[in-house]
Amino acid sequence: MIRYALLLIVGLLLSIQVQGQTIVQTYVDRCTGEVFRFNIPYQGATVVMFYNRTRAFTAADVSSGVFRSWLEETYNWWRTLSPCSVNQATATATTQTTQQIANTAINIPIPPPPPIPPPVTPPTNNTPLPPPPPPSSSGSTSSGGSTSSSSSSSSSSSSSSSSSSSSSSESKSSETKTEEKNTGGGKSEEKKETKSEESSESSESESSEESSEESSESEEKEEEKKEDKKKSSNPPIVSANVAAMQSLDGSYDLAATFGISKSSLLGDKSYGVNSMIWSNMRQFMLSGSYTKTETLANGEPNILHSTSLTALKMYSSYTMVLNHGKIFLGKDGSLFGMSLTLSSTSMEGLENTRDIMSSFSSLFFYTKSKTIGRASISPMIALATQLVSYDHVKKTSNFPHASLCIFGLNVNYQLTQRFAANLGANTATNLGFTLPAAMNFTIGSRMLF
Repeated sequence: MIRYALLLIVGLLLSIQVQGQTIVQTYVDRCTGEVFRFNIPYQGATVVMFYNRTRAFTAADVSSGVFRSWLEETYNWWRTLSPCSVNQATATATTQTTQQIANTAINIPIPPPPPIPPPVTPPTNNTPLPPPPPPSSSGSTSSGGSTSSSSSSSSSSSSSSSSSSSSSSESKSSETKTEEKNTGGGKSEEKKETKSEESSESSESESSEESSEESSESEEKEEEKKEDKKKSSNPPIVSANVAAMQSLDGSYDLAATFGISKSSLLGDKSYGVNSMIWSNMRQFMLSGSYTKTETLANGEPNILHSTSLTALKMYSSYTMVLNHGKIFLGKDGSLFGMSLTLSSTSMEGLENTRDIMSSFSSLFFYTKSKTIGRASISPMIALATQLVSYDHVKKTSNFPHASLCIFGLNVNYQLTQRFAANLGANTATNLGFTLPAAMNFTIGSRMLF
């Protein structure tokens, strides 16, 4: 029994000694920050799997640096497919921007042509003439004036005889009248003071009434302006979607999309904001868009001018995308768009540095909506071509002319007048077949408030 116990103890000591004779190699992903640990024993070979690549290594490969060089080579290959890569950011931004522009162009109301003014009728000259004035009575007044003049002459002759007797009495009466006038001056001043006080009080009351009326009128005008602003735009459209998005490395991630858009009453202007949050809470997207409708001389809509700005955070990389384009409205309800895109990406480089890449690309897409009952089916095809790219660290330019083809299908079902459900799918394929295809599936709803 003691012999078996000693053998067991010796076996355990030997296993611990073998386990301790290993080399531990660590590697940190500069994109996600994930730490990889590789244990290579001193004896024999070990198969190592790193980012879908496998190879057998020995302790001599670790000490000579072959293993480290293979890790860097594999990471540089995977770096073009990683979530922090320029390819992944460009594919995500292009797909989302194209889908948002197409949905905005389909959902905004088409402005009607201006109404035709009624014909102007010339004024008629059949207005009735005014009645003639009544005849004047000048003869009777002249005869009456002659009689009065004769009577006044007789009275003047009789009054001349009594003028001398009344001269003394008139002088006395004039003195008394002047005294009365002097004593009455105080009363007139009192009347003037009372009148001035009454007039000031009335003016104050009138001014207070006028100010209150002006304030009430200003409040009414502000309320009318607010109502006019509400009436001058359509109710907002709120959308919420859940998407299963495939990355270039083949993995799938869940993301939630929230958006709100609002257009003017005539539909000639539209504003929108969209956001996307991935389930790992380390990838985010925020975009804003503006669309304006250009009409022909007869008032029919012809071209939509669209501008959007998108910001993405993919783990440790940051991307800004500016897009501006035109959408041509077909008579059969089809939409053809063309735009130019300027993007810039900052990502983690080697030796704790930041690599900055900028690119300029073009985008063409076509879509047409078909209504079947309550359902609306909108297939879409788009082609994005990277025309030129520039490395800000190496100061070098490249003309890759790499093209990304996007196929999409979106189905909307109008459940009620204000609520609709939607289901969509799209795929982004590199025409040079240097990158794998990526699939996206979306399910959500749209509500009109």
